[in-house]
Amino acid sequence: MQHVTVDYPQAYVNYLVEFHATRDFFECHEILEEYWIENGREKTWLLLIQLAVGLYHQRRGNLRGSLKLFDKVFKLLDRDEHRLHALGIYEGQLRKALEERYEEAANGWPYRPFAIPLVEQVEHICRQQASEHGLEWNLDDRSIDRSVLHRHLLRDRSEVEAARAEALNKRQQVSLDRSNETK
Repeated sequence: MQHVTVDYPQAYVNYLVEFHATRDFFECHEILEEYWIENGREKTWLLLIQLAVGLYHQRRGNLRGSLKLFDKVFKLLDRDEHRLHALGIYEGQLRKALEERYEEAANGWPYRPFAIPLVEQVEHICRQQASEHGLEWNLDDRSIDRSVLHRHLLRDRSEVEAARAEALNKRQQVSLDRSNETK
């Protein structure tokens, strides 16, 4: 998805399309995490990342994990260090929807689709992009494909695992070198 919009970062538009049209919350996390890191770790992006991850956990039945993430989203909303309004999100409606979702998860109720309340201009941009890709806006994802539902378990982690093993080897080598120096 490489359409550029004048008013909103493309990563944000891509996030919203994934969020509402594919319901791939893991991909939402991936899209915005990269943007968040590259653009000063602004709290607004973190809030949206955590919202997607919380919903990802809830849909998978990890209610404890979803509640923890929703708590983090509430803390960011309360700190007012975000600019949701500037991104075309109705903050009050989002908070109310998230409060309802929190109650549902806390009571063990089944997952149901969630939509971020967007101003008309933002929703229009995203709907148009979704349509161009043959995607359905506000997809009912209660019977979503297993590959999306369990995305973090099914992805290729070989590069991450190799990097971790290399870092561990380096730490062990440094420790060994220090140990040899003291003898």
